[in-house]
Amino acid sequence: LISVWCVNEWRKIGSPSPFQLIELGPGRGTLMADVLKVLSHFKLNKNMSIHFVEVSPYLSKLQAQKLCYKHSEISSQDSPHYREGETISGSKIFWYNRIEDVPQEFSIVLAHEFFDALPTHKLQKDSNGLWKEILVDINPERIEELRFVISKSQTPISKIFKPYKDDLRDCLEYNIETERIVRHLATRFERDGGFGLFMDYGHFGEKNDTFRAFKKHKLHDPLVEPGSADLTSDVDFKHIKQVAEEDGKLITFGPVEQGTFLNNMEGPVRLQILLEILYQKIKQISKVAIKC
Repeated sequence: LISVWCVNEWRKIGSPSPFQLIELGPGRGTLMADVLKVLSHFKLNKNMSIHFVEVSPYLSKLQAQKLCYKHSEISSQDSPHYREGETISGSKIFWYNRIEDVPQEFSIVLAHEFFDALPTHKLQKDSNGLWKEILVDINPERIEELRFVISKSQTPISKIFKPYKDDLRDCLEYNIETERIVRHLATRFERDGGFGLFMDYGHFGEKNDTFRAFKKHKLHDPLVEPGSADLTSDVDFKHIKQVAEEDGKLITFGPVEQGTFLNNMEGPVRLQILLEILYQKIKQISKVAIKC
């Protein structure tokens, strides 16, 4: 369904070709594998190149093994990408450490559960109306334990931070890396053309404490055994929307809940088709088993 959405939006603006398909934080490459499978039916593989922004050497190797019939590492320091490969349908794939290194061209950008994994700063307003950052400190009573403390003075982050005009919260989470990436994408889309779809756990500027850790699929104290759990915080889509629309560079839509998006994309119809295909396969397997 995401593939169909991409093709539909691409056609709305005149089917510019060639184009780039960029994914931020592709994980194990599962989403892109599904997207490419559908795009091959539209015969778009030869018109596009694929660009992954991935900082993990381990994950980039998994992605290459999943998507490419051949791939190689690039050792040259002059190259903007560190790995390249080719899918069996002929699409080129490139890997980068930074979004800024991806070539300037019309781009479709996908980010699935990417922004929620970026570093988060927690801020709290003091009695004088100044924003102070919540930091991690050693518990003086038990030095083997960590604790949260409020900074005594303003930190570089709390000085940079600017709240929404209508934001009444006294405590919130601020992601400067999200701000940087969205601002870059806004400039890129205005200059080269393109559009994006961001899918993540999030809110619209009303939550103030979503930072948490998961270990073995269970909630975990983020201050216990640091480095052993996955850290996450809900994405502030209001922040993304305001940054993207700065200076009138972009038009944004949403956010909408996942269920609404899937229903608008005829998700139930697609599910019914898949169930029917599965049912027919089960019938065939049953017939073979009976004959045996």
